Amino acid sequence: MTRPLDKFLMHLRMTSQMRSVTALFCLMLIPISVLAQPTLTLKQIMDDPDWIGQPVDRAWWQLDARSVIYEVERVGSDLTDTRRIDLATGQDSLVALSDRIGIDGPEPIFDAELARALYSRDGNLFIRDLKTQETRQLTKDTSQNRQATFSSDGKHVYFVKGREWFGIELASGLQYPISDIRFSPDPDQPSKDTLTQMQLRLFSSLANDERSAAAQRAERERAAIEDVTQSPAPWYVGSEMEPVNSVLSPNGRYLLQVVSPKQHARGREGQMPHYVTVDGYIETESVRTRVGRNDPSPQSLWLFDLQTKTLTKLSLEHLSAISEDPLADLKALNGVRALGDGELRAVGINAIQWHPTANIAAIQIRSRDNKDRWIVTLDPSEGKLVERHRLNDPAWINWRYNDMGWFGDAGEPRLWFLSEETGFSHLYMMDAFKGEPQALSAGTFEISSPQLSSNEQHFFVLANRMNSGRYDLYRLNLKTRDLIPLTTQGGIESFAILPTADQILVRYSSIYLPAQVGLVAKEGGDIQALTDTRTPQFQAMDWQMPQFVSIPGQHGQSPIAAKFYP
Repeated sequence: MTRPLDKFLMHLRMTSQMRSVTALFCLMLIPISVLAQPTLTLKQIMDDPDWIGQPVDRAWWQLDARSVIYEVERVGSDLTDTRRIDLATGQDSLVALSDRIGIDGPEPIFDAELARALYSRDGNLFIRDLKTQETRQLTKDTSQNRQATFSSDGKHVYFVKGREWFGIELASGLQYPISDIRFSPDPDQPSKDTLTQMQLRLFSSLANDERSAAAQRAERERAAIEDVTQSPAPWYVGSEMEPVNSVLSPNGRYLLQVVSPKQHARGREGQMPHYVTVDGYIETESVRTRVGRNDPSPQSLWLFDLQTKTLTKLSLEHLSAISEDPLADLKALNGVRALGDGELRAVGINAIQWHPTANIAAIQIRSRDNKDRWIVTLDPSEGKLVERHRLNDPAWINWRYNDMGWFGDAGEPRLWFLSEETGFSHLYMMDAFKGEPQALSAGTFEISSPQLSSNEQHFFVLANRMNSGRYDLYRLNLKTRDLIPLTTQGGIESFAILPTADQILVRYSSIYLPAQVGLVAKEGGDIQALTDTRTPQFQAMDWQMPQFVSIPGQHGQSPIAAKFYP
């Protein structure tokens, strides 16, 4: 006779066996790919992103249009690898250090005939003849040679080394300094120090030494003018101001120099301690001044005529609202001194652009209170700034969307720029000297990264016209104002245009796809992917795709795009 307990145990065993069979049967119905699906752990989430695959940092054209160069962080290292993609074969290969001589640099500058390209690679300058494809190295040193450009006649290359401008005569290869401006007292000015005056009066030997040094300086200055083999003589401009940056005119005659007061109180720097150090002792690092402690240093603009050796300190007093304090009411409520009568608001110089052939410059000026941005033009022969556009925002002028540049020849120079005056970043153009700006684009979307085509008939821009959260590449026709989409998938982060190429190089990304490199036809179409740096492990994950939704604004503004994971 079977006892009740035995029956219960037998039933339990049979039930357990049936459950095991059922579970095994269910597992047989699940696809093998799902069973092999890796599990995402917290450790992996917090791990180094090497397991995901590094995004492409930047990419550019090889100037013969036969290959593309890109940079990506090396796996397991903070170093960066340079790689080349042969467009004929699709081969993606690492560029060895010994082979770097054969690659061009990013962001090349073309001459007026599109016959030569100038670029910087690893801080050195190179020039390439686009007809013969011959490359010539212009500099080889440890300095970072910056702001390289062709002279207006195409016979020279100008660039900045340190804080000084240099030139290279392309025919001979001769390198020479453009100027020798020194922010220190003029040694030929009599000293105002009474002790110095007494020393020179009492000691004839000291007075003779001073006269001899003055004679040598005068002779050096004469030699710089009369002897063409000599470099420029020193030009002393005093020690009250210090240089910030400068831009040389394409004809090499004028230098626009941004300066700021040398004794400006920048405020006490914060000190950040580092407890985990190599030697075990606490180290401190100086960090930025705390917000609100001290204003940034005000800047001014000086114009040097290097031919006549004259200095013009350009006045800003004619800028709209430059003497009006937009924060006067707020300062009064908080007991803070407002702008006084006759005082001008502090400004910074955002950008300077010389026209490549016309003798005119465009300067972008931003108030230090961040409420105004002015665009002015300068004819150096007149030495006076002319206001051409003012952007005002009682809240804050955006740090982005401040691109500007020139197009048109010397006979009809025109300026293009971005402005958010409608609430959205759009492209505008205007005559250099007169007339109001004309909008080239409009709508409830933003435009960024404008690049003018070599024939000056189109702009290539990034815009989020179809969806506020999706950026695509567009072509803007200057005559018709038509804005034509060249991509529609979104995620375009940057692009590079080569005048001789039929395609545009793009960096793009998407959900679960770090930035990659691809090509798109200049007439538009699908992106031809050139890279996929994701690891097999990352691609094997069954990632949940989000839904893109619009959240209605509560204060009358446009809907806000957001990602939703149901």
